[in-house]
Amino acid sequence: AQTQKAEAALSLFRPHYRLQGALDLVLTDGGLIDFKTSLPDNPVLLQRYRGQLLVYRILLDAHQQALAATG
Repeated sequence: AQTQKAEAALSLFRPHYRLQGALDLVLTDGGLIDFKTSLPDNPVLLQRYRGQLLVYRILLDAHQQALAATG
């Protein structure tokens, strides 16, 4: 897969909360890459990284839906 976006900052505003994040790379096949400076050495940190990727997926999907809606 090739790079579609690099260093994309995205936000999603809802009535009671806001999600925001900065994606390192978005691939043309929909994959997300978030570079870390080291490997997680404990399961808690690994779970936190997984949660971060989930937030990024939600942000990217919402962004793509908004683009499709505006044409």
